[in-house]
Amino acid sequence: MWRDKTWQFYALISEEAFVGAAIAHLGYLGFVFATAHDRVRGRSEAFQTLIPLGLGVKVAADPLRGRSELLPPWGLIRMESEPRLLRISLPQFQVDATMDRVEPWRAEWPIGRKGGNLTHKEMGFATAGRLRLGTNELSLQGHGFMDWTRGRPERETQWRWAAGVGRAGDRLVAWNLRTGFDDPTQCENAIWVDGSPRAAGLATIEPGRPWAVQGGGLILSFESEGERRQDLDLGAIASRYQQPWGRFHGTFEGVPLEGYGVVEDHWARW
Repeated sequence: MWRDKTWQFYALISEEAFVGAAIAHLGYLGFVFATAHDRVRGRSEAFQTLIPLGLGVKVAADPLRGRSELLPPWGLIRMESEPRLLRISLPQFQVDATMDRVEPWRAEWPIGRKGGNLTHKEMGFATAGRLRLGTNELSLQGHGFMDWTRGRPERETQWRWAAGVGRAGDRLVAWNLRTGFDDPTQCENAIWVDGSPRAAGLATIEPGRPWAVQGGGLILSFESEGERRQDLDLGAIASRYQQPWGRFHGTFEGVPLEGYGVVEDHWARW
């Protein structure tokens, strides 16, 4: 029980705004964060909390049904599956959004002698709704992506992740690329073209200014517009986490692509 880790993450992207939110239950600890970014004015607000034993934190047992949520007094973040909704009510900002579905990509792999991981990704679905940030109300009409993961990873785990959505010519392209996580086959890597996923194979993700991302026909650079970062060291539990959000530029199968999303570099002792 204490080694089992489950989380759900949503990103919503429009011409006006970016919203990212995660609810995680790590067995002995709940970890929740949410970020809102005004792409027009360049303003960002963030929330995060660590909750012993995960009291008041729930992650859906199935990404296609049920609810993930953070309950008061910590704040209110709710991820509904039927219908798909994201509601955030925090002093920093508020979100009320709806999300369509695309065909999911599910992957499962063993880790060590007794561990393993199951992940469900949906990338490039349509979104609608509003973000209230300060005195400004911003449209969330655009696209988004979702990551639901449950597993029993190694005591120390490291991965890099690149996820986003953009256009290459008249095609809507979304991607989920990951390295590490004790999976040399990178079986969760996938590309969605107009809502249909296909295997992306091996990827490379190199941090820098800009980041460099390749895989599944994508050759991309990434430039940050903002960043979540946390360095935590509680002895038995530690984490170094970096998740910038921003713009992707490059090509997909040789066609110029412009997109938006996140990259991530994470090491954890948990």
